[in-house]
Amino acid sequence: MHNDSHPDWNAIAACDAHMHLYRGRTFAWNLQAVRGYMEWFGVERVGLMALPATTEIPWWRDDGSNLRCLGVKAVLNAENPARKVYAFAGLHLGDNAAPSSAEDFADQARRALDMGYDGFKSLQGKPGLRKRCGFALDAPVLDPFYSVLEERGKPLVFHVGDPADFWDLDNARPDARANGWLYDETFPTLAQVRAEAENVLKKHPALAVNFAHVFFLGEDPDEAERLLEAYPNLGLDLTPGWEMNIGFTRFHDRWHDVFERHPDRFYFGTDNSNWHASSDLASYDEPFRWAYDMDRSLLGEDPATFKVRCGDDVHRFRPMELSPAAREAALRGNFLRRYGAEPVPVDRDAAFEEAKRLLAFLDKKWPDCTHPDSWRTTLRILHRWTASPDALFAPEPFGA
Repeated sequence: MHNDSHPDWNAIAACDAHMHLYRGRTFAWNLQAVRGYMEWFGVERVGLMALPATTEIPWWRDDGSNLRCLGVKAVLNAENPARKVYAFAGLHLGDNAAPSSAEDFADQARRALDMGYDGFKSLQGKPGLRKRCGFALDAPVLDPFYSVLEERGKPLVFHVGDPADFWDLDNARPDARANGWLYDETFPTLAQVRAEAENVLKKHPALAVNFAHVFFLGEDPDEAERLLEAYPNLGLDLTPGWEMNIGFTRFHDRWHDVFERHPDRFYFGTDNSNWHASSDLASYDEPFRWAYDMDRSLLGEDPATFKVRCGDDVHRFRPMELSPAAREAALRGNFLRRYGAEPVPVDRDAAFEEAKRLLAFLDKKWPDCTHPDSWRTTLRILHRWTASPDALFAPEPFGA
C-alpha cells in the first residue's frame, strides 16, 4: 500500500462510494484495475456504478455494463474476503427510449436485486440523457422502479444536472465543450431536473437517495441544507467535479456548518474508472490520485490549502476542517450504514440466466453496432460467462 505523505492519510480506511467500469476493456483488465486501485490507496470498500445508458453520441448504450460490474464484484470478493466490492445496476432504457410499460422498469429492478446488486445508479438526470429519454425523472413510468427500491430498502445513486456553466454556451469550460455537455434551450434546465428529482423524494419518502456530485450545489449551501432537513433519507455524494470544491472554498464557513450539523449525510467518492490497469501498483498513483486526493483533502482537519490542477488551471482549495467524527462518517461510516457492512451475495445462477438473455439480445444487434471493438469485448466476456453458472467466478490472470 502506498505510504501517503499526509500524516493521518491512512488513519481511516476509505470506502469509495462511486467508481465506474467503462466498456472496451477485458474482464482481466477490469479485475486488476479495481484490485490495484484498492490495494495502492488502501481503499477498504468500493461501489461500482454501472451505466448501461450514457449520454455520449452515438455510443449511448453499454448493455454489458451491469454484468461487468457484477462480475468484478463476484470475483474480487471471492478472491479476498477482506476486500469488499459492491455493484450498483443501471436501467436499460431500450432502443426507443422508454420501454413499453412501467412494469419493465420495475422488473429490471427486481431482477437486479435478486441477482446480487447492492443498489442502483441512475444517470437519467444528466441533461443529455434526460432530453433523449423524453420523460421526466418523476414520470409515472418510473414510479414502480422507485417503489421496488423503496420497498427493498436499497439505495439509489442519482446523477441529476451538471455544473451550472454547462448551460452558458459562451463561457463553459473546455471539457464541457469537448464532451458535448453544452446545453441550449432544447435541453431541460438545471432548475427543471432538480425539481423533478425533488418530486421523486416527495413521492417516495422511504427511498434512500444519494445525489451524486452534491447535486451540483457547491455554490448554494443553503439549498443543500434545506434538502437535507426536508428529506431524512437523502445523502450527498462528494464525488468531484472540482467546481464543487470551488463552491466549498468560497462558502467555506457555511459549508463547514452543514457538514457538522449533518455528518451522517455525506459520502466520499472519486469517479475513478478502469481506464488504467497494471501489475505495477506504483503506476496507479498518477491516474487515480487526482480525485482521491481531492476528496481526502476536502475532508481533512488541516486548514492549509491544497492545490489541484483542473484542466489548464491550478486551483487552491480550503479543506472543510472537519471534526474527527464528521470526517470518519464521510470517509467510511456512512457507506457502511447505507450500503451495508457486507456486499449482497451474488446469485450465480441468476447472473448466468441474465448473461444468456443479454447475449441473445446482443447477438441479434451485432449488425448495427456503432463501436465494433468495444462490442466484441463485451461479447467475448458474455460468451465466456455463459459457459456455465460458475464461469462468472473464474478469475482471469492479468494479461490473459
